[in-house]
Amino acid sequence: MSLSFIKLDINIINDSKIKQIRKIFLLPDVISSFDNLQWDYPNNSRIQELLCEDHTLNKERVENNLNKLISNYNKCLLYFDNKKLCPRSIQKTLDFNY
Repeated sequence: MSLSFIKLDINIINDSKIKQIRKIFLLPDVISSFDNLQWDYPNNSRIQELLCEDHTLNKERVENNLNKLISNYNKCLLYFDNKKLCPRSIQKTLDFNY
């Protein structure tokens, strides 16, 4: 069925439905901890094989970007380790009457 044939009845949308929809977007369920997140060291040979051989990307460009990725690997580890140690609080309420 094509979307052009679907007719929407705007009359069924009432205030409670609008509040529910607004709540979904303004107060989404959020994962507050990343306890099982693990960064493994990049596998150079597999990355090059996948990008260069399987997807025919330029080998020099892949190597350059892979070197950047490896150089920033420790920075990423430190960043996420700090996130685990210092969780931030998230606002759970708004000034709307739900």
